[in-house]
Amino acid sequence: MPINDQNPPGNSSEPREINWQNDPRIILNDQAAIAAYIDEYGNLVITQRDTLGDPESTLLIAPESVKAFARAISSLAGETNVTDLRIVRGTS
Repeated sequence: MPINDQNPPGNSSEPREINWQNDPRIILNDQAAIAAYIDEYGNLVITQRDTLGDPESTLLIAPESVKAFARAISSLAGETNVTDLRIVRGTS
């Protein structure tokens, strides 16, 4: 069945404006870009791009905690079969 985004199911045939603050049809909100890499000390560095004039947000995860962090994130995402994480270091 084709999706008609102008007329959500159960509503009148007239197009409906989207309230970007709380419309239930919104499935993803704006998301700033996120980069992740391993620094020269083996830390996992996760940085989120600044889009609102604020400083970039950065997390440093110590090498001994990277696997536990990855397992926790995978678990939160619903992945239960995470058994191993392999870190591949790039070269510059």
